[in-house]
Amino acid sequence: MTAQPSSLKSSRLVVVLAGGEGRRMGGRDKGAVLLNGAPLIAHVMSRLASQADEVMICAAHDYGLGATHIPDRPDGPLGPAAGLWAAQCWLRDHRPDAVGFYTAPVDAPLVSDCLVEKLYHPEKSTVAATGGRLHPTFAYWRCADLGPVLHDLSGTGPSLRHIAARVGALSIDFDDEGAFYNINTQQDLQKAQEILCGD
Repeated sequence: MTAQPSSLKSSRLVVVLAGGEGRRMGGRDKGAVLLNGAPLIAHVMSRLASQADEVMICAAHDYGLGATHIPDRPDGPLGPAAGLWAAQCWLRDHRPDAVGFYTAPVDAPLVSDCLVEKLYHPEKSTVAATGGRLHPTFAYWRCADLGPVLHDLSGTGPSLRHIAARVGALSIDFDDEGAFYNINTQQDLQKAQEILCGD
């Protein structure tokens, strides 16, 4: 991979969103679900590690990986927005100079190896898309854009798609739709296993 501009390097903080309830998998913690002998969180972290200065996990624990983990906060919204709120607040308190952060979901073990490079924009939040379909869990969120939108949320917050629209996120097209394959069911898990074995 080509060298990144210094402005990109200073902003390569990636947060893996791992707070979902896994309802379609019997309430299992999807990050801990095994795929090809390793938990999903390990697959995602491995794919992102070479792209980032640091990969953090938005979850109640670090899955034994030694990574920084960011639990949901009681003062923020519920639902999909909770992870963004927690990450935004953590960066405010611990990395106040951070311009923004990237997100990817824990159930996407085939995540693109150029996600960070393609999503970066010096002035805008961005969201990944394939064939006109948005994938709002794969995004770059500028703190200055996100903060005002999240500040007044309570209860079950809006979808990430709605938040992306509110912050004026640019849609960034990717060619490989398979890089955004996510695992919601046991059948999805089996298909991912077949894809990995095919590689």
